[in-house]
Amino acid sequence: MIEPKDHMEIYWSAYRGMFDQKVAKDSLFPLQPFCEEKNVTHIRTTVTKCTKDTIECANGTTITDFDIAVIATGATYSQWKKFGRGVEGATPKLEDRIKALTAEGDQYIDGCSDGQTVVIVGGGLVGTEVAGDLKYHAQQRGKNINV
Repeated sequence: MIEPKDHMEIYWSAYRGMFDQKVAKDSLFPLQPFCEEKNVTHIRTTVTKCTKDTIECANGTTITDFDIAVIATGATYSQWKKFGRGVEGATPKLEDRIKALTAEGDQYIDGCSDGQTVVIVGGGLVGTEVAGDLKYHAQQRGKNINV
């Protein structure tokens, strides 16, 4: 997981955190314990260039040893339309949305072979959740995926 910060922040609570220090503290989570518990490698830098074969980082690191890259840098990323953000991606029925989400998760896990490496760009709420859940649910299906 590539993320320059040492923490994850629930941004939607920031407006209240400005006035209530308890809310501010409760909306910030250190990444180190999460990464240790989930066996996720945390690289503290930013990505300057990403292709299907190479990820170049601001700290000079070049990553080529990965099988899948997940870009989880914010809700405005255009791919989020397929997850139901905006009118184009909206699923009118609850049952259809659940099926779509399940199919998306299956696609990630079934698309990985045992021992493959997944790089996640972004360690915010979405990136950390994807890292932990992908690792956990792949293990539940008997696959060891490196994140």
